[in-house]
Amino acid sequence: MSKRVRALLAALGIMILPAGVRAQAAGTISGQVIDQVTQRPLQDAQVQVVGTQRGSNTDQQGRYSIQGVPSGSYVVRARRIGYGVGEQQVTVGSGAATTGVNFTLKTSATQLQEVVVNAVTGASERRVEVGTNVGHVNVAELNKGPITSLADVLQGRVAGVSLQSASGTAGGSQRIRIRGSNSLSLSNEPLLYIDGVASSNSKGGIS
Repeated sequence: MSKRVRALLAALGIMILPAGVRAQAAGTISGQVIDQVTQRPLQDAQVQVVGTQRGSNTDQQGRYSIQGVPSGSYVVRARRIGYGVGEQQVTVGSGAATTGVNFTLKTSATQLQEVVVNAVTGASERRVEVGTNVGHVNVAELNKGPITSLADVLQGRVAGVSLQSASGTAGGSQRIRIRGSNSLSLSNEPLLYIDGVASSNSKGGIS
């Protein structure tokens, strides 16, 4: 870096540290998550440093490692579907490795509405952890209006979902639209899974 560039950065109050110094400013948090009853490691548990974007999932041995954590005091939270939430207060030193931050989670009942199952992968996760909006149709409300087709189950019951007639004939099928056309290159047809089997909505819609 030239002397002129260094002088300009110094005038702007920007300090450039060597790579080794920058690496030492961040620490590491590691540990293990196990089941309270069986004492077995819990895989795919989510461990998050509260208030930051730092986090990690546990491996098959229930171990995790969160890198790049700035020095300071944090609350580390561990959670997994079907278990209660565990929290610990942790102090991270500059460039230090904080080990042995272990969690013992107790099984806890989870309401089905709080769990979302990915139709493609089959993996389960909490609704609050999903980056997209998830709608829910209450079966008890289906009797409040006439239901003559599957389209009537969705119409007006899920926010952002609209159904359009695929043909002008009476009793014709309908197409599902989720918040209209939001892509210039991709289709706005939804992914339909009926009893776990993919179904195409591109040939006439549903009826």
